[in-house]
Amino acid sequence: MTSARHNQWNSMVFMVPHDATAQIRPWQQSVNHHLIAGHLARTGEADVTRLGQQGGWMTITELPALGEAEPYVGDFGGLYTFTFSPSTRGCDLQVTAAPAAFKWASTDALAPLDIQLPPEVVVLTTRVPRCALDWSGPELNQDEDRSFVHEISLDELEFPIDGTMYVRLVAWGWDSAQVEAYRYRFIPLSVGCEMVVEHRPSGRHIHLTEDVCW
Repeated sequence: MTSARHNQWNSMVFMVPHDATAQIRPWQQSVNHHLIAGHLARTGEADVTRLGQQGGWMTITELPALGEAEPYVGDFGGLYTFTFSPSTRGCDLQVTAAPAAFKWASTDALAPLDIQLPPEVVVLTTRVPRCALDWSGPELNQDEDRSFVHEISLDELEFPIDGTMYVRLVAWGWDSAQVEAYRYRFIPLSVGCEMVVEHRPSGRHIHLTEDVCW
């Protein structure tokens, strides 16, 4: 873990480097394909987002090629969860698909993707939230208007806890000297991102973005 001086910290950022990010997208595509196939087998049609170059939302009746579409399971998104578990040896990243998506597809759940990241991906720093907002959500895609697409397209990812979210975290009792004692969960939505921090020894947790509008 790298950091600025303690009295200057106002942000925590989880960095996902290129080699790790490169593992996420093909895994997401395989999960998306599995979900769409399951829903088509059950109902004969499926709502999806982003098909080829056409983009947008549509209803399909045939299984698209791998990577051409992802399932549309609701207006709020939340299709994938990114969970960071820091330790003195590094940081475990687990990417999981929402149970509701497998229910939507009437298929068995698939195993999550587990990636071991180096310790330097966890950064305590000073930064200003992006776009003059009160806090920053993770950026997953190159295009700003792809809020309904949850498959990543950037080469590297950042999952920040900054601005008012960092203030809430500290007020809750989070200890910056014990970063490894907590688990950090990000659920990117169609608008904004749900953030949950859990104190692993006690099981206590805080929903940082509860009752907060993007």
